[in-house]
Parts: sequence; C-alpha cells; structure tokens
Amino acid sequence: MVRIPPDRDVIRADDDTGEKLYFTTFARWMRLCYSMKVPELIGFASEMAKAGREKQKAFLQYSLHILALCPGVIYGQAGRAGTGKEEAGFLEKFAPIIDSAGLAGFHDLFNTAIYHVERNAYAPALFLDLSLKIVHLFRPDFVPL
Repeated sequence: MVRIPPDRDVIRADDDTGEKLYFTTFARWMRLCYSMKVPELIGFASEMAKAGREKQKAFLQYSLHILALCPGVIYGQAGRAGTGKEEAGFLEKFAPIIDSAGLAGFHDLFNTAIYHVERNAYAPALFLDLSLKIVHLFRPDFVPL
C-alpha cells in the first residue's frame, strides 16, 4: 500500500481559500469587462490560461454560482445565500448591472465556455472571447478593434 499525501497547491472549489481566490478573480474580471479595458483583459486571458483545465472549469462554475445569486440580491433575499460580507457588498452593486444586461446571456456564455474548456479549447482565445462577449453584454455599442 502506497500512501500519497494530498497536494496542498491544488485549489478545490469547496475550499474557503479557493472560493476567496475565485471571488477576487471574478470581481476583478467583471470590473475589467465593465470598464472595457481590453489590454488588461488580454492579460487576464493569458493569466487564466496558466491555470489547469480543472481550475478553469471550477472558476467558471463558481462564476455561474455568483450569477445565480444575483436575482436573490435584486429581490432582497441576499442574506439567505450565505455569502460573506465582501461578496455581499460586491453582489449588491453587481446584481442590478447583470439584471439589466440579461442574466440568460451570461448564463449561456459561461455554460458554453465550460463546454469548450472540457473539450480542450485554447484557453487564451477562449477567455479573451468570453471577456469580449461579456463586455458586449454590458455595453451593446462596444465593438472591439
């Protein structure tokens, strides 16, 4: 019998530090998309490409989790979601923007991205494309050059 110690570097989705890391990354990403900072989004895409496929999928699934909390925040049920103080503060400002941009559009984009990550899509192109589509949902008049 061979005993293999757990890998401490792997961030699990159910780990509190992993969720904190996912939250800060998601919040930064959404701020970049909303501000239409394309050069920084290119850097974000290459940064996400360095993470493994499973981490990318877990991050996108966490993003879907945050999006699922948005209607509850809008209708005053944010306290039931079990979010932290920092997460709740972000959601309070983020949820009205998501609602006006169309929650279904975000949901489709993230699910499609998960599908492509599972099929070994080229991560920098995938995350840059996803970012630009999110920018377009926030600002329909945005046309990247």
